[in-house]
Amino acid sequence: MGSGLAGLSQDTGTLIAFRAVQGLGAGGLTALATVVMADIVSPRERGRYMGLLGAVMAVGTVGGPLLGGVLTDTVGWRWNFYVGVPVAAAAIIVLQRTLHLPTRRREGVRIDYLGAVLVSAAVSLLLVWVTLGGTSFAWGSWQTAAMVGGAALLTALFVVAEVRAAEPLLPLEPVPQPHRGAGRRRQRRGRRRDVRHLGVPQPVHAGGPRQDAHPGRPAHHPAHRRSAHRLDGGRPGSSAAPASGSATSSPARCCSSSACRS
Repeated sequence: MGSGLAGLSQDTGTLIAFRAVQGLGAGGLTALATVVMADIVSPRERGRYMGLLGAVMAVGTVGGPLLGGVLTDTVGWRWNFYVGVPVAAAAIIVLQRTLHLPTRRREGVRIDYLGAVLVSAAVSLLLVWVTLGGTSFAWGSWQTAAMVGGAALLTALFVVAEVRAAEPLLPLEPVPQPHRGAGRRRQRRGRRRDVRHLGVPQPVHAGGPRQDAHPGRPAHHPAHRRSAHRLDGGRPGSSAAPASGSATSSPARCCSSSACRS
C-alpha cells in the first residue's frame, strides 16, 4: 500500500510521507519473516534459511538501484514503486493459502515501548547529524553539539529504561556465571555415571578411586605400571602394556635382564 501511494504522490511532501509508510511496512515484514522462520524451522536448519534470506537481501541491495535506474530512464520514476505491488499481492495470496501457524497466547507479556522509542530517537538524531553536518551547518557549530548531546542523553535514558524494564528490548545483564558452573558439574556427574554404567575400570589410588576418569579411555591400575617397571629392570624409556584382566603379570612374561634370570 505504501509503495502504491508513493507512486501516486504529486509533490515532495506527499512522497516523503508515503515513503515513511513504506519503510514502516518493509521493516515490519522483515522482522515478521525472521520470527516466522524461527517458529517453523528447526534450529538445525535455521542457519541455512537465514543464509538464503541474507542472500536475497544482498541481491536486492545491489540490484535495486540498477533496476530503479533502468525503470526511471524508460517508463518513469513512478514505476519504481508500482513494480513491487503485483509481487506483494501474489505473496500475500500465497501466504494466506499455505501458511497456517497455531495461535499461541502468552499471559503477562510486556512490550518495551519506551526502550524502542528512546533507541530509535537516539539513532535517528545521529543519522540526521551525520547527513546534514558539513553542508547545512558546520561540524563545530551549536547544532552539532545539540544533536550529539541529545543522542548521548537519549542513549543514557535508554540504558536506564532497559535496566528497569521487565522484558527489555536489549537485555544488558551479563550471563550469570554460577549457572555455567552448575551446568559443568552436572555434565561431569553425567559422564561419571556413563562410565560406571559401561563398566569401564577406573584407576584406584590410596585415597580411593579417582573421580576424573575420562569416558571411553581405559583406566589402568597402578599395579600394572609397577609390575611393568620391575619386569623391565627399571630401564628408562621402557614400557609394558598393562594386562587387561588382572592387576599382576603372568610369570611367563619375564624380561632378559640379569636380575630376572637369577
